[in-house]
Amino acid sequence: MCNLRFIEVCAMPNKVLLPENFEFCAQALRCLYWDYYPLESLPLNFWPQNLVELHMPSSNLIQLWNGGDKPLGSLKLMDLSDSRNLIRIPDLSSIAPNLEFLYLNGCKSLVEIRSLQNLSNLVKLRMRGANSYNCGMEEIRIPDLSSIAPNLEFLYLNGCKSLVEIPSLQNLSNLVELRMRGSKLIQLWNGGDKPLGNLKLMDLSYSNDLIRIPNLSSIAPNLEFLYLKGCWSLVEIPSLQNLSKLTELYLNGSNKIKDCPEIPCNIRILKLDGTGIEQLPSSINHLSQLVILSLDECIALESLPSSIGNLKRLEELHLAECSRLVTIPSSIGELKCLEKLFLPNCSNLASLPESIKQLSKLKRLNLRSCERLKSLPGLPSCLELLRANDCRSLESA
Repeated sequence: MCNLRFIEVCAMPNKVLLPENFEFCAQALRCLYWDYYPLESLPLNFWPQNLVELHMPSSNLIQLWNGGDKPLGSLKLMDLSDSRNLIRIPDLSSIAPNLEFLYLNGCKSLVEIRSLQNLSNLVKLRMRGANSYNCGMEEIRIPDLSSIAPNLEFLYLNGCKSLVEIPSLQNLSNLVELRMRGSKLIQLWNGGDKPLGNLKLMDLSYSNDLIRIPNLSSIAPNLEFLYLKGCWSLVEIPSLQNLSKLTELYLNGSNKIKDCPEIPCNIRILKLDGTGIEQLPSSINHLSQLVILSLDECIALESLPSSIGNLKRLEELHLAECSRLVTIPSSIGELKCLEKLFLPNCSNLASLPESIKQLSKLKRLNLRSCERLKSLPGLPSCLELLRANDCRSLESA
């Protein structure tokens, strides 16, 4: 067994019983995969100096070793995700200087991570909450991020509710993804904005105290995905028009946003559900790549611009519960790729344009509970599903 290089134990919780004095001698071991490891620490006679990957998700570990820490000079990946009893990890800067990936998702008893200063090869750090953005790891103390080497590319801090700002992020010049769902952030930095030239994805969804985001057009010109769902305190978003690579923007549930920012022309998915917008921005004219436009529960939205007919690649248009919406522009007939048109609970919608018959790819039309709708125009022959139940004023179709 001493020459064993790979161990994988795929267990179910509480199904593997080991004695407290369990030992194994595997000094040549390179990879250890053990789901639901049942003991509170690793065996004392286990010397992991050759270990490259340590995967122990959902373990019963309280700490790695009961006693002094052991060198992990070859270790590149450590995954202790969902080890809910884990209260301590060693000083990885001193014992695992070559670490590249560190996963501590859902370690809800872990209250502190010591300095990561000397981890010059660290690429990905993941520390989300136990199951979702609003649970687990609420009181964890994050080390000063300025001490992490600039090679970090993926920083996931979802559900770390004690984090109210990101210090010294300017040192993370190679950051590609920043995920901080459910944080207590008020703003990203207390002071001037920092460059994030390589950033492609930013997710600050459900950060309910967030009141400001920086001008991303100037600091993150390569951003492709921006998720700001459920940011209830966010009132304004600077123009995004110069983010030429942005393809997905989610603002749904950020109900204090009344003015939609200017949108870049390459956007493919735009979700504004539940925002307070009264009209779409003028840049809607140029969104030739847009595939999904979702405006559900935009209760202040009164009309759509006639220029919506310019969205030549639009496949889905969602307008559920837009209670002030009275009409749909006739230019909707120009949306030759439209497959789904959802208008349920548009309580003031009185009619549909005749041009709807020109939607040659329309498959699903939902008009449920459009109480003022009196008649239906001719519908396209390609339609597969029509829902018009509870349209109380409907007289003819």
